[in-house]
Amino acid sequence: AKQLKLKGISLIEGDILFDNSYFDTIPYGKGWMWDDLEYAFSAPISALSVNKNTCKIYVKPGRAQGEPVIVYIEPKTEFIQLRNDAITGDKDNLTVKRSFEDKRTVIVVKGTFPLNAKTKLFVRSIENPSLYTTFIFTEKLKENGIEITGKIKRGSCEQFQDTLLPHFSEPLIKILYDMDKESSNFITEHILKTIGAETMGPPGTAEKGIKAIERWMNDEGIIKEEFLQKDGSGLSRYNLISPGQITSLLFYLYHRFEYAPEFLTVLPTAGVDGTLSKRMQNEGIKRKVRAKTGTMSGVSTLSGYCVTGSGKVLIFSIMMKDYIAPASYVRNLQDRILQTLIEF
Repeated sequence: AKQLKLKGISLIEGDILFDNSYFDTIPYGKGWMWDDLEYAFSAPISALSVNKNTCKIYVKPGRAQGEPVIVYIEPKTEFIQLRNDAITGDKDNLTVKRSFEDKRTVIVVKGTFPLNAKTKLFVRSIENPSLYTTFIFTEKLKENGIEITGKIKRGSCEQFQDTLLPHFSEPLIKILYDMDKESSNFITEHILKTIGAETMGPPGTAEKGIKAIERWMNDEGIIKEEFLQKDGSGLSRYNLISPGQITSLLFYLYHRFEYAPEFLTVLPTAGVDGTLSKRMQNEGIKRKVRAKTGTMSGVSTLSGYCVTGSGKVLIFSIMMKDYIAPASYVRNLQDRILQTLIEF
């Protein structure tokens, strides 16, 4: 918006059209759990997205017992409405839910929050990401003194020949770094549909992306046995793959110079960063494992590479499911397995 203002634009006579036709309009993956959809890790997929299609909700206690809690939402936008029914009390039993009304997101805060409590952060997904993005863009235009006479509408950009201001993504390696270190389902799903659109033409779909991946793996002879992939992130309960198939892929990537340096860089490092920053922190194993975690209710996996005391690189894939023990116990067991491998 600031750059448009710098170009001398102060008035837009007409409507703001948003075009999200580069992807299909299916916002979620096959086999995703419906009761996960309000959380950030299940944010909807759209060719037109902003803030990873989420919003942040900050809650702090009021100034006295019985007063409403104080709630801030980022980004500040009319697209998101707030219903604050929570009060300052003795216990922390806050709930933050999101619902939808008139294609917009409503954040509902209920319960009590202690007077001496520190500010608490919740992150929730939003509804209708293309409209969310366009709302925020339009509000930023107005904040920068650009007047708009029309409304926000869905449309097509094909009729327009001139580009006023292109927006470029970060380099792919930076996107992949954030994806793996943060374990971002949002990024993986968007990359999958982008692969589909680039290899088979828009609109990008999960099916097109998966077909392109399967074709590449078949051409390279990486995984010869059948496997099932239904989404990009692994949230789908329909995905089926074995540890042996994962290690075959890891072996291939490790021995290909055009992939290995970047791939090893983006994997979380034990005891240092990403989803492994708080695991395997003792000196005997810290920095000696680079691996990707996988987590769902009743499922915990860890796959990657480790270096033994003699300097050998081992490829591993540990998959655990259907357990009733705490997830922390299962993760600790994985760490102990790797400690044994490193001492091998």
